[in-house]
Amino acid sequence: MAEASQQGRETRDLVEKLLQAHRERGFSAFQDAIAGDIRVKAPRGLGQFRDREALASHLNAVQAAFPDLQIQIDDLVVEGERVAVEVTLKGRQSQVEGREPSEEGLQVKGMAMLTVRDGKVVAHSSIIDSGALPQGFLSM
Repeated sequence: MAEASQQGRETRDLVEKLLQAHRERGFSAFQDAIAGDIRVKAPRGLGQFRDREALASHLNAVQAAFPDLQIQIDDLVVEGERVAVEVTLKGRQSQVEGREPSEEGLQVKGMAMLTVRDGKVVAHSSIIDSGALPQGFLSM
């Protein structure tokens, strides 16, 4: 039981490390916590990513589109190697792909399931409240 509790703490610490790296725009720290062959299932319209480099490229594009993006953890549950995290994403869209910057802020709820093995995220699946996104956002 103590071993499972220790694994849960380590997994929780890893998720916190990922979010801290995001806040600081520290993709090198972020990539150290991601398996090279990570499997990512993103919300419909945002694609699937088969490795760390493709995921990093996608995250760089998101950062460019939403330079002030904040991720707030609303709930975090760790069970063995699985992590469920409910988040609220907040930010303003900059000018990107011919779209004008948004004056109003975006606030979207989401949920992610992660699988962590040997201190690295090996799988990530997420959903977002696409109804809260600007019209046509997922076709960017």
